[in-house]
Amino acid sequence: VVIKVIDMFNSLFDSRLNDKIEIVFNKKIMTKMYDLALEQFEDEQFNTQLERSYDGLMAVNNTLREMSWLVSSFVRFLGSFFAIVTVSPLVGGLVILASIPGVIVSLKQNKYREQVYRDTESTERVVYRTRWLLVNPQSMPEVRLVNGFSKLLGQWEKHKKKTDEAYFTMLKRTSLQNLGTTLVEPLLPFG
Repeated sequence: VVIKVIDMFNSLFDSRLNDKIEIVFNKKIMTKMYDLALEQFEDEQFNTQLERSYDGLMAVNNTLREMSWLVSSFVRFLGSFFAIVTVSPLVGGLVILASIPGVIVSLKQNKYREQVYRDTESTERVVYRTRWLLVNPQSMPEVRLVNGFSKLLGQWEKHKKKTDEAYFTMLKRTSLQNLGTTLVEPLLPFG
């Protein structure tokens, strides 16, 4: 019960924190974009700097989200550990023993996920950049001028399907592994 309550509060806190961080970053970006003069949008060097600063803000946002996840995981671990130790050290030992296969599977899944992310990184870049060209009102005149809309749309769709398929395959594999681990873990202490 204690673990469920801690998980619930942790999930609420994590969700609220991520929402607030996202709002703050987006407001800063929107305010800055609103304050810019037309001449600044026409300056290529300034546009490059603006794009890099936007990418930097998104990187900070992602880092804060990951840090939030790390902190929430640590709080859940401490709550679980406290609940187990106060109930019974013997039960705690059995739970730790039973969780070893899950830890091993999680480590393998993390390695696999990292490999999938590395393999799809260049494709993700193509998806991100072609989407940006297709939705950016400033680049659309040039896309129309060179008659490149259909080709860009085709490239975006091709690479988007490729990354989606890689992530779906990863999700299927890790879900099946998690299901197997979930079914086996309760049987270990009694086997």
